[in-house]
Amino acid sequence: IEEAIALGTAQEHNTYTDFDNVVNSGGDAEIVITDSDKLSKDDIDKIVNSKNKITLTKLDENNKQLYSWIIDGSSIKNSGEFNPNLPLEIKDLDKLEAAFNYAEGIYLDLSNCINVPDGISLKYYVGDKYADNEKVKLYAYGKDGKITQLKSDLVVKDGYVEFEVKDNGTHFVSMTTVNNAVVVKEEKGFNIWMIIAIVLGVIALVL
Repeated sequence: IEEAIALGTAQEHNTYTDFDNVVNSGGDAEIVITDSDKLSKDDIDKIVNSKNKITLTKLDENNKQLYSWIIDGSSIKNSGEFNPNLPLEIKDLDKLEAAFNYAEGIYLDLSNCINVPDGISLKYYVGDKYADNEKVKLYAYGKDGKITQLKSDLVVKDGYVEFEVKDNGTHFVSMTTVNNAVVVKEEKGFNIWMIIAIVLGVIALVL
């Protein structure tokens, strides 16, 4: 498991009580959160105005990083008070397992995370189940019982997967293909070679 960015003991971490100083420090920074910490709308506005990248990290009892929220002040949109804490126990686990046909994987309960800011990303530890460089799929389970495949090839890096969070539904990380899932068309990066091939093809037709 990755150490939580070599910050020493818990007392040496930036905490929510240091929020204003951290955000106004003039650069990207990390804040370690506790179960009771929430970001107010004003807190998020401060991050947006700073244009800095603030990472909210949750540690376990051994000071290891469980997950982190990455909030990029230059790109997120404020949507109100945000609770960054994820429950350790998954609600309605039997129902979820049946819906996913008892596939192997890791469930993430984001139900506490009301008002997810648009553009926020979650980095979550999966290293106990998946090895580095393995590719996993990301699913979302809606309140209507519909399963949506959000990502088909998330790569595990240093024991973690990272993805943008769109809502606060239950998410599921797995290598299994869930046949009844609705597949979301994923945005692909800019491919210069494809553009070159198209241009050459047009030139060939003209000539």
